[in-house]
Amino acid sequence: MEPPGPSHSAAPTAAVVIERPSSVSPVPVPPNLRQILTPSQREVALLERQDRLKMKRKVLAAKQRMDQLDEQVKEVVRVRTQKKAKLSRPAGLPDKMGIRMPAGALKAIKGEKQKAEEAREKRLQELMKICLTILRQMMQHKWAWPFMEPVDAVAMNLPDYHEVIKKPMDLGTIKDKLDKKDGHSYRTPEEVAADVRLVFSNAMTYNQPGTDVHIMAEELNKKFNERWRALMEHKLAEEHARRKQEDADFKNRESAIIAAAEETAAEKLAADAEKQAQELERELDALKQEAAEKCRDMTIEEKRELGANLGKLPSEKLQRVVDIIIADSPVEEEEEEDVEVDLDVLPPSTLWKLYRYVSRCMHPEPAARTNSATTADSRSIGAVPVGGPPRGPPSGGHPARSLSPVVMEKT
Repeated sequence: MEPPGPSHSAAPTAAVVIERPSSVSPVPVPPNLRQILTPSQREVALLERQDRLKMKRKVLAAKQRMDQLDEQVKEVVRVRTQKKAKLSRPAGLPDKMGIRMPAGALKAIKGEKQKAEEAREKRLQELMKICLTILRQMMQHKWAWPFMEPVDAVAMNLPDYHEVIKKPMDLGTIKDKLDKKDGHSYRTPEEVAADVRLVFSNAMTYNQPGTDVHIMAEELNKKFNERWRALMEHKLAEEHARRKQEDADFKNRESAIIAAAEETAAEKLAADAEKQAQELERELDALKQEAAEKCRDMTIEEKRELGANLGKLPSEKLQRVVDIIIADSPVEEEEEEDVEVDLDVLPPSTLWKLYRYVSRCMHPEPAARTNSATTADSRSIGAVPVGGPPRGPPSGGHPARSLSPVVMEKT
């Protein structure tokens, strides 16, 4: 409840209709203000109520900005933490902050990958030529003739051949496939070796050990493995190691570029967060200054009334008084039984907080209120130091110059 001016001790008890100026928004007037304020004071109270609502909106907006700033700080921490872990994201894939690999670096790596792939294809063709050489050597062997063409099960009267052999293969088919350039050829030397071994494995499976075909297939399989180890195994090992190293190098370079891009983005995000924090701090300082300027000085009569009412408070209410004073003007607590409160040294905002608190304690409002919005607003006044009676010197009093301290017993 706002304190009355000293010259209006005899306030009317009936509600009075207020004639608001056209510039004033239709804000509801609490019934208690209608009873204790004159029309001119009510108009000022309405304006101050609007000021408090504006201030509340500013505080809420500042809180929203603080929440957004907190999210930005969390994102910076997330990126910093992610840098310590192994990157599993594909190169160039944007993350939550929109990080992408620099276009120049991406183009350079893409070009190098293309050249590396072309070199791999040339080396693969050389390996395939070696495979063809080994195959021709096998086909020129004197015992190779049974394996040169696909088995004709009908002509050779082998009715169960396709029941026993599920995947037929022959050396002629392998050579034709090696010669093809239409995409149906072998992709790796290992595929060639697997089919050659399949030719001899099929023959040894269908023909009993000791038969001519079984012996011929066993001998040719042995010869093929010898030639393969001599001409291909070390070359394949070198090729696999080279490809593995190239892939690792490209991955490391891409990871380094991604890490650099993330670091740049994180630094920018951190700089933006710091800038917003500074702006928010200046905004909060301005809000505090604005709130302080809206509190007029308390007159000596009002201070005397406040001091007298403080002395009347029950012991269980005094701790809240101390909390209000410490919150606005931090002081060192003393281990004494009594706390001396010098009202002359307290800022106006603190004095009006104490005034409103004491007024609520001395004159508690009824539990049931017809206007719940009025209750919420009157309670919010104590939380934002922009209240107090109408600004400007009230009639019948002057700002206090000196007042005796109030002594309170600690609970």
